[in-house]
Amino acid sequence: MMSNKKQKPSATTASSHEAVGTPHAIRHHPPTELAQVTDVTDLQDCQTVSRWFSATAKRVAALAALPLALLCGGQSASAQAPTPTATQGSHTITVFPDRDFVSLSLYTNLAPNTSLTVEVFRGGVLSGQCLGMVPDTAGLAEVNHPGGYCWGIVPALGTAITPDIKGGDVVRVKGTANVGGVPTAFAEQTTVADLKVTVAPFVPTNSVGIVQVQGYANDPAANGGRGAQLTPFTVDIVSPRFSDGSRIIFGSPVFDVPGTLANTNWTATFTLLSDGVTALTAADVLQALPGTASIGYLDAGGNGLSSTIAENPAPAGPFSATCNAPLDAPVLSTSAAGLFYTSTNINVSEARTFSVTNTGAGVFGQLHITSMTLEGADAASFIAPTIAAGGNTVAVGSNISYTVTMRATTAGEKNATLVIHSDNQTGDVRLPLTGFAYSTKPNAAYLVARPALLDMGARSLGVSSAPYTVMVYNIGDASAT
Repeated sequence: MMSNKKQKPSATTASSHEAVGTPHAIRHHPPTELAQVTDVTDLQDCQTVSRWFSATAKRVAALAALPLALLCGGQSASAQAPTPTATQGSHTITVFPDRDFVSLSLYTNLAPNTSLTVEVFRGGVLSGQCLGMVPDTAGLAEVNHPGGYCWGIVPALGTAITPDIKGGDVVRVKGTANVGGVPTAFAEQTTVADLKVTVAPFVPTNSVGIVQVQGYANDPAANGGRGAQLTPFTVDIVSPRFSDGSRIIFGSPVFDVPGTLANTNWTATFTLLSDGVTALTAADVLQALPGTASIGYLDAGGNGLSSTIAENPAPAGPFSATCNAPLDAPVLSTSAAGLFYTSTNINVSEARTFSVTNTGAGVFGQLHITSMTLEGADAASFIAPTIAAGGNTVAVGSNISYTVTMRATTAGEKNATLVIHSDNQTGDVRLPLTGFAYSTKPNAAYLVARPALLDMGARSLGVSSAPYTVMVYNIGDASAT
């Protein structure tokens, strides 16, 4: 492992990066800030980044470091709040959109027996909320994070939903402060920055001592509405491995484009330790590759602070079995695991119908199907459904039917895959297609097994695997015995 006597890996900042911001000025973190972190779960990468952003806030606004705490409690109503403002006083709102996690810090001035409410809005529509949040003695309260609160019921739906927080969403905090002994309602909010790490840490081809991270940082209001690179922002790699009990943070990368360009994509290149001289060793690179890459944007509006931190890897949705409200997102489910076509004469069409159901949830859980394509060796033997311009929209809990036709021009078994392109939560969905075409009627059974292959992995002698299910289909024109 890497000795903690080494400096934290980073790179010098190119002069062109001045247009992006000055992250090199907030990069160097005292070792004591990291020494307290312990390896409990991978979600503590998030806590490490939160601790780092606390240090950033301290440098920018002379705030104390954000404490980490375990929370529990019930839910209660919040006082009516006035027109929302930016964070005021020492209050801090930190949003982790990739984790749908919100951290509130330094809310120590609440009136007795009151609590906080967190709301998430998109286009003015409430998509998620958490009521009855009681900060700890240091003023910390969190939603959708270990030890914190869970996302609660969305009134329009009558069920608990985890909001799928994205750039442009508004996160609002409501509560009642103690102002000179007088309970005073307040509402503070931040707009989530549109930024993302699209490619986790990797080594460029034919490179040594280099680690790169890629993503985008978009300011849609800039450049005459055409968008521009959001400024300023920072990029770090938080290693999941330890050196004498401390996490290693890789910082101060060189960026490939200045912020004055309309190009919102960026590549961050890490080559040096934080001394600006020592090159990354092979051990440093190995430590960085499995790390969590984060991009952070600090908004110092108002008298307080708010920030957005995007991460990769970082799964969206509820963080555990205890916080299990479904994600506000579409989920595409098909009525069949595959489509099978019995023996069909060549140049003759045979149709099969299946349905797509949106089993997702939330206010913004509508499924949008944009197109369907075919892939595979026999793709030409099938005809995919045609999706009209603008696509098909499937509401949560609703379904829509489609027909796929086999029309082969040569005899034999035909295999292809229908690819359904949509905004499904997990990406494209693939539906296997299998059929048999003949030029002379066979009058025989033709059996196919699905899955065609089973991978049971390596096992010790005498140790049984879990049972596997294989389905056998007869696509011939006679019964099988």
